[in-house]
Amino acid sequence: MKMKLSRSAAAAAALALALAAAGCGNGADRRAAESPKTADAHGAEEDAVVLSTESMRLAGIGVSEIGLESIGLAVEMPGEIGYNEERRIHITPRYAGVIREVRARLGDSVRQGDALAVIESNASLTPYEIVAPIAGRVVDMHAALGEFVGEDRDLFVVADLSSVWANCDVFAEDLPHVRIGQRMTIAAVGSEDTVRGTVDYISPALNEKTRAAVVRAILPGSSVWRPGLFIRGTLRVPGGEPVAAVARDAVQLLGETQVIFIEGDEPGEFRPAPVKTGRGDGTMIELVEGPPPGTKYVSAGAFELKAQIVTRESGGHAGHGH
Repeated sequence: MKMKLSRSAAAAAALALALAAAGCGNGADRRAAESPKTADAHGAEEDAVVLSTESMRLAGIGVSEIGLESIGLAVEMPGEIGYNEERRIHITPRYAGVIREVRARLGDSVRQGDALAVIESNASLTPYEIVAPIAGRVVDMHAALGEFVGEDRDLFVVADLSSVWANCDVFAEDLPHVRIGQRMTIAAVGSEDTVRGTVDYISPALNEKTRAAVVRAILPGSSVWRPGLFIRGTLRVPGGEPVAAVARDAVQLLGETQVIFIEGDEPGEFRPAPVKTGRGDGTMIELVEGPPPGTKYVSAGAFELKAQIVTRESGGHAGHGH
């Protein structure tokens, strides 16, 4: 349903000009465009718009019939890229002592067995090395030369970034549609980067604050999929029995009421009909309440009809050639 403002403004302007031109030669078109037909669109009245063939072409109006569709469910989940916690190691001293050497810095790549620091044992006064137990990057450290550290102190955190976790929140009502092994599309928020992953973990309990479970997929690490990146996960569930459905972009909001535009009694006449929607799969959306199957509705260009009504109600006079 989203359109770029520039395109909407241009289309609305072109449509207004076409209506004005049509109004000069066809009084019926002009009067219909100027005068709303009352019925109950957003609570009290319903607006009808009558367009000429040329106006419909300029507005990109497309008409289809409400049909029966098997609509799959798209479960969308907010989330974040995190470290692979099975490959992130917190390194502590074996014995309390004083740091005599610091050989690694934050962000360094290290190999398994590389010395990260040298500590002089407080008990024996013998120096010993702190080594990296895995290969990876130093992603956190708390080690300063000459500092005394105890055995419970995290000196370094080394993470293997060859893989990361895509952690998404799924709410209780959607949990029945999620299963291990399901394919999931992960999109980076703020960019067009996407990747496919496989669900390998579903938390057994809900988070006490969000009341959501964690759904996780393991992804290859890269410069795009960094820990801390906000993501959006999408799971698609196959549809069941066919239901009445319309194109997703056909559903518009007038006031607080969802509507679709259906054909009226006159040629080129369209009026908003209140609807209630259900499941959607990104392309089609279910009509829980609304006109019956077989009804002709505006499947493309509905936003332009809404723009005409909103402009007219806010004081504009589409159809006047002043």
